[in-house]
Amino acid sequence: MKLLFIAFLFLAYTNINVVKGKCKGWKLRMLEWIGCDGPDDTKPLCKVFGFCEDKTVECGTRVLEGGLAASDCTTKDCVATLSCDADKNLVGPSSSTCQEDGSWTNETGCFYMTECHDQEDYELPDGVYLIDSKAGLLDLYCDRGLTVIQRRTSGTLNFNRTWDEYKNGFGDLAGDFWLGNENIHSLTEDSALGLQIDLLVEDGTEHLISYFIFAVDTETNKYMLTLLFYRPTTQDDFSDQNGSQFSTYDSDNDGVSADCAAIGGGGWWYNTDCNPVDFNGSPYQAGSNGLT
Repeated sequence: MKLLFIAFLFLAYTNINVVKGKCKGWKLRMLEWIGCDGPDDTKPLCKVFGFCEDKTVECGTRVLEGGLAASDCTTKDCVATLSCDADKNLVGPSSSTCQEDGSWTNETGCFYMTECHDQEDYELPDGVYLIDSKAGLLDLYCDRGLTVIQRRTSGTLNFNRTWDEYKNGFGDLAGDFWLGNENIHSLTEDSALGLQIDLLVEDGTEHLISYFIFAVDTETNKYMLTLLFYRPTTQDDFSDQNGSQFSTYDSDNDGVSADCAAIGGGGWWYNTDCNPVDFNGSPYQAGSNGLT
């Protein structure tokens, strides 16, 4: 009788269809047996249920060329904050998430730039970048590979500033601003640089004005302007200011009795007739001696 009972148990176990638990992308924590369905051969006598827990994903520290993950984060759904070395630009999202397959989200990189021309080499969008220039590390707005030294589009920023404000710069690089005479001098010193002026007139007409040589001297020489070799695209009224010193309402260097900066309402390279071209002066009005 005992032998028959043992044989019966053996036969019962051989009829059990054991379904192995699998957890895709996760790890199986445990197996547990629960009640049987009955003698029907089309169903397993007993089911196997697996309980899954998060797979411990080892993404590894997210390392960027020229930077690294600022936060120590390697497990699934963990978000790492990304940063670059002090002299490099983080281009792309500033965070990355560890995924189930052990990879990181987001395309992000660190870029070392010595001039705005590097923007085109890296195929980066227009914007503010940290440039390791001759003047040291500078935040500059790069537009199609060109360094923007002045932008005036909204009309809300006051350009009637002191000598020191024009020396150091003012405004917001992402909006309207003046880069600063000291910075402009450092960028143009001992360099064969040109100047391009993108001008939008009130009637909607656009003008592109270019000069092959542009430089600004030292503060000792009152940031004297060098502007040569006009590229004909429209009427040239700016070349007459070649050799002019910079003036502000509190530092008159125009060489005439009239204070052109006080009259014009902005710092500029005024010549002896308070010249007709002043991109930093008061907004243009009919009959006024200025163009902004």
